[in-house]
Amino acid sequence: TYNNMAGVYDHQGDYEKALEYYEKALAIHEQVLGPEHPDTAATYNNMALVYDHQGDYKKALKYYKKALAIVERVLGPDHPSTATTYSNMAYVFYHQGNYTKSLEYFKKAYAIRSSKLGENHPRTLDVKRSISFVESLQRN
Repeated sequence: TYNNMAGVYDHQGDYEKALEYYEKALAIHEQVLGPEHPDTAATYNNMALVYDHQGDYKKALKYYKKALAIVERVLGPDHPSTATTYSNMAYVFYHQGNYTKSLEYFKKAYAIRSSKLGENHPRTLDVKRSISFVESLQRN
């Protein structure tokens, strides 16, 4: 419930309140599920998204890296959740204007999604469009 409430605050642009509720959710996840649980990683991911919305890219990457470490260990390096984290990180690099790094992470996400979900899956197609878009920016 804290996680869902935080999401509402994030959508409303009340980032301080969103982070407050994500912190509450994180404390519960770590205590009850443990620090190496996919739900704990999801909360780190959500917190990173708030920092991304705020333009605090350094903190966003810090939290995405925490989420990535967990999903890679627990779910594996080729799991769709790992791809999602790569994709989210790619957007942060894009927002920073680091198109080379953005492409690197979008391509990691694409490799996983195309392998696990198929070439025509909507999530695979989304990341493929992102790759094309960032490549077009690099050419210009």
